[in-house]
Amino acid sequence: MLSTAAIVNSFPLAAVVAKISSILLALLGFTVIVLVHEFGHFIFCKLFGVKTPTFSIGMGPVIVSKKIGETEFCLSSIPIGGYLEIAGQAEPGQGSQEHAASTENFSFTSKSYWQQALILTGGVMFNLFFAYFAYTTILWKGFPSTIYKNIKVERIVEESPAEKEGILKGDLITGIEGKAFINMDDAPAFFAKTISESANKKIDFTILRDGDKKRFSIAIGKKDERGFLGCGYAWDRSRGKPQSHSIKESLTKSFSMMTAQVFAVLSVLKHLITTRDLSAVGGPVMMLTQTTRVASEGIIFLILFLAFISVNLAVINMLPIAALDGGQLLFLTIEAIIRRPLPEKVRLYINVVSWGFLLFLMLLFTYKDIVRIWF
Repeated sequence: MLSTAAIVNSFPLAAVVAKISSILLALLGFTVIVLVHEFGHFIFCKLFGVKTPTFSIGMGPVIVSKKIGETEFCLSSIPIGGYLEIAGQAEPGQGSQEHAASTENFSFTSKSYWQQALILTGGVMFNLFFAYFAYTTILWKGFPSTIYKNIKVERIVEESPAEKEGILKGDLITGIEGKAFINMDDAPAFFAKTISESANKKIDFTILRDGDKKRFSIAIGKKDERGFLGCGYAWDRSRGKPQSHSIKESLTKSFSMMTAQVFAVLSVLKHLITTRDLSAVGGPVMMLTQTTRVASEGIIFLILFLAFISVNLAVINMLPIAALDGGQLLFLTIEAIIRRPLPEKVRLYINVVSWGFLLFLMLLFTYKDIVRIWF
């Protein structure tokens, strides 16, 4: 039986503290993103005179609270996310809901279509502002650069082109098509694009195996209309010198980064809908795991990753699903066109189905995350 000393020695205190700190930073980061989103709703509510009874940091039972003006600001017990209670909007589990059905002049329902639309999209706008500010500031102060050396093959898919041509687990892919990764700033994008666009074509790979350099000519397969190699891999990389940009360059580059990211998210969603392939989609566990890993690399990398998640959250929140801001905006627009409220039973039914669908997806992604990480 292991002694207490042996157990303690097997888990160095510094490593444990570092791991816990990274997890706490990850949870704090998630909370910041959600609070930025809710703060966007809050600002537009204040701008248009809509009452906000509760603004909570965290979820669940309230630990401590302080009333400032008409709003009770709370610190709740579950340190994930937060919420804003809006008069005239029913959101079960968020505050007392005393004014949920209110139609008075301080309620959401009493405002014009454009005011309601801005309140609903305020969270998305602030998520995008947060990401833009983060990207711009880091580009200006010094954007961290990465030196990519090679790809380490970690898994081979059975009956895939990689297996058929003799690629082995542990191989190091140092380049493709005669181009070495170590001299390439956009090596991951180049590799992914080359494979994706080379379905049914032969690609030359340079591979390092047990210190010997080998060359393979592999016929890339085809899956979901894209090139398919069939190996899981991780990049061997190191940190380069941070690259600073002028304010003008930072403003334009950050906008380009965000635009590219928005289209990338839309592309992934399109692929998900058309193929029903969930293999490339991560859920809450995977997101927390990735955020924790990034947090361990430093605060700059954590901020960049949170900005990335913030843009993703903004895009997803605008989907026309009733439980999301985009769905509520769709309801609002339909009611503005037909000039009357939708039947309460119809709204309730759609909301219940939407929340059930989102809960199902969350549980499914969580299950897949656990299987992917631990099995």
